[in-house]
Amino acid sequence: MSYEALSASTVLTARELSRFYAGSERSFRLLVPELNVDAGSVNIIIGRSGCGKSTLLDMLGMISRPDSAQSYRIRRNPCQWFDALRATPHEAEHLRRTQLGYILQTGGLLPFLSVEDNVALPRQLCGSPRDGIGKLMERLEIAGLSRQYPAQLSTGQRQRVAIARALAAGPRIVLADEPTGALDPESARIVRELLLETARERNVAVLIVTHDAELFRTAADRVYGFDIRVEGTCVTSTLRRESNTI
Repeated sequence: MSYEALSASTVLTARELSRFYAGSERSFRLLVPELNVDAGSVNIIIGRSGCGKSTLLDMLGMISRPDSAQSYRIRRNPCQWFDALRATPHEAEHLRRTQLGYILQTGGLLPFLSVEDNVALPRQLCGSPRDGIGKLMERLEIAGLSRQYPAQLSTGQRQRVAIARALAAGPRIVLADEPTGALDPESARIVRELLLETARERNVAVLIVTHDAELFRTAADRVYGFDIRVEGTCVTSTLRRESNTI
């Protein structure tokens, strides 16, 4: 494929990614024929539990590798692509640290760090000062929790801390796995507005896996779903683009 033919704003592109899991009674295969994500865009992936949404984000976040793939690349700058399929563990770690913000469904906070230290961790790893995280914490209404530890927080509070941590270092691409799933309606609205602001005002590519499609209805530039096919004991889930709006 010619990457020069992609839009100048495309920052993530994948072709023919595949992941396979063999179970004792049933196997599962996830197929991603094509996925392009542009800077400044909001992209949502919807689908029922078990269709492979989190598995897809783990592949895109280079936490797990596809079993097979034609290509998966991330644009570092206007003239340079990073080949994620050929990356060494060190290269993948560096890219995650400097380019990606990953909001895990489970939060993934470090239990031995305070809230403030968890949020500041990405900036610390990049050698950047903590300046600016206070405003982000205030926006997510967690500034008053700065000295507490994850075990002292509610599920919703931990999720908001995880979101602040993912955005703290100013990533170029944000991968969000059910970012509002554990939140009350008002907190979910705040997170929605922050993710939209991150995309539109900071020109960040945002890719959101969500069950709450209604929350992002008017904001999504691209919407993806899954086609599920069952053949014998194998379930195949294929990513497909639905439309520009839900």
